Amino acid sequence: YLFSLFLPLSLVASCLIYPVEQLNIKRYTDIAKRTFGGFKGEKIVVTGSFGKTGVKNILEAILKEQYNVVSSPKNYNTPMGMYLSSKLIKPETEVFIAEAGARRRGDIKEICNIVKPTKGIITAIGIMHLATFKRYEAIYNTKKELADCLPDGSFLILNADNAGTNKIAQEIKNRLVITASCRGGGDVNVIVKSETLQGTLCEISVFGEDFTVTTPLLGTHNAQNIALALACAKTLNVANDAAARAIAALKAPEHRMQLLDGYNGITIIDDSYNCNFEGAKEALRILNTVNDGRRKVLFTQGIIELGREQAETNAALGALAAAAADAVILTGVNAHHIEKGLRDKDFGGEIHTYKSFKLAQAALPEVLKAGDLLLIQNDLP
Repeated sequence: YLFSLFLPLSLVASCLIYPVEQLNIKRYTDIAKRTFGGFKGEKIVVTGSFGKTGVKNILEAILKEQYNVVSSPKNYNTPMGMYLSSKLIKPETEVFIAEAGARRRGDIKEICNIVKPTKGIITAIGIMHLATFKRYEAIYNTKKELADCLPDGSFLILNADNAGTNKIAQEIKNRLVITASCRGGGDVNVIVKSETLQGTLCEISVFGEDFTVTTPLLGTHNAQNIALALACAKTLNVANDAAARAIAALKAPEHRMQLLDGYNGITIIDDSYNCNFEGAKEALRILNTVNDGRRKVLFTQGIIELGREQAETNAALGALAAAAADAVILTGVNAHHIEKGLRDKDFGGEIHTYKSFKLAQAALPEVLKAGDLLLIQNDLP
């Protein structure tokens, strides 16, 4: 009875508060529009289903070799994030880089209307947030909003290795398209020649100019991110030697293929932030390349927000894990899908399944052994 009385009151309160919140958001975004409108430097917006933060961070590091650069911090990738980011712009700022996220159609367009980008980067188009968007076509059209919002004659940097961004390259008109690849098919190419957990040797070609560099970043997905960032940096005439210097000094962002030393001689690959299937596949590929006698352990809750694709995708993750890991620790709603993928591949290692993250975490001292290599993956709390 009390609940039935309270519910209408809570609905009334929400109805009263919502217009006030919207007015506040509009007030802040109007301030941001004025700030960006008065900023005469380059304004670069980075979007995509994955790789946004990596590309933003790498591009900022490269451009800082020659420019005064400000970027949207952390995951400030919403309209309110643009307001907070705009406060960082100073009179001496020459380049601003924004990361743009989306949960629904129109989100990227709204951010572009605030920032008014002069250049754009679309990292890739995939099925992230399919539970919200429902259809791949909706995701594609949302990411394409950045290309549509750029001024005629402006540079648009696209991933040459992704079907969605290749489609944009074919459809978009009056933009100067530059393609970036980690396979060798772009205007800018970054090819992994050799790799260890300590670093990756990359062979780089920038519009036919070749050089090599070793970066601490792991994985071909990071080679792709470097290629996209380099392609954008070249539109601002950053010298290759300056770019190479920045790439060699890069550090992995927290929880994104970050190498850490754990207790009891355990080495941790922390890839726990916001996983997508392509990133998960790459992390497991790297785990599979380590053949130094250490036991390899995967700790994961699987990939979320995939709607009707979630069960199949997590079973595929389990199938990949079967080839890469000696032991697997599972928790969360996807555990049984991952376990199915493991067993379908006749996985002969240990499988430890727990009902909650806290229970799995508490069991780690018992499951892990001295000297293990532990990959932590997929949005763990």
